Amino acid sequence: MSPVITCAATLNPTINVYGVETLIDRITYAFNLDSEDIHFAQVTKTHFNKCLQDLFDVYLHKYGTTPTPHETMGTSLSGSSRDVNLNLYNEMLNEFSKRARGTTPSSELGRYIGTNFLAFMPPTVFEDFDILAWWKKNEASFPILSAMARDVLTVQASTVASESAFSFSGRVLSIRRTRLTPVAMEMCICLKDHLDAIDRIQDQTSLEDEIQAEETIHNNEVDLGISEPVTDEELAEDARLRNSSSEDNAQE
Repeated sequence: MSPVITCAATLNPTINVYGVETLIDRITYAFNLDSEDIHFAQVTKTHFNKCLQDLFDVYLHKYGTTPTPHETMGTSLSGSSRDVNLNLYNEMLNEFSKRARGTTPSSELGRYIGTNFLAFMPPTVFEDFDILAWWKKNEASFPILSAMARDVLTVQASTVASESAFSFSGRVLSIRRTRLTPVAMEMCICLKDHLDAIDRIQDQTSLEDEIQAEETIHNNEVDLGISEPVTDEELAEDARLRNSSSEDNAQE
């Protein structure tokens, strides 16, 4: 289990260290990972805790020690009227209740690990938890960990999103748009990806509408004598490249 993934999960206060250790136990049991090594789960948890502490020490050295701030927590748990399936919420809450961690209260990491954030969080908030907003709100309480969260949580768990974004380059640089500089090409790709991200449609968007509009504009320019017409050979090659790009996206 990659330390980047487990440390990132720890920086979700609804999961924390207890949650990661619980999930390690569940994954070990589900995939029989302890069939050959009965200590697999414990070794994995020990390695995870060491990686977390080592990472925190790096940021502690970089940003220095900070005074213990007053924590600003949310409202206390007040039962939810919604009947939602929150098995993970209940499991994490029970895990926090029955475990006690012997960490130093003056340590920022110790305070974070030892705090039961779920006790201050209704199930409705847990269900739609905004981790970035939480860290922004609690930056004063955990300045070093918030810096860690800023860096660690920006690491994507998969490269598919970035590969998909840049696979658009084959369609942006079309037969009718061959004079784009590398800088302009990068701007077009990043701008489209950012606009799609705002509307949460990065997994649905395509360039088909843009291509059709581009063809209409080019045909009008040809009629006006502004642009040269595209030959049948050029159109066939352009179609071949687009089909190849579409197949690559489907495999991703």
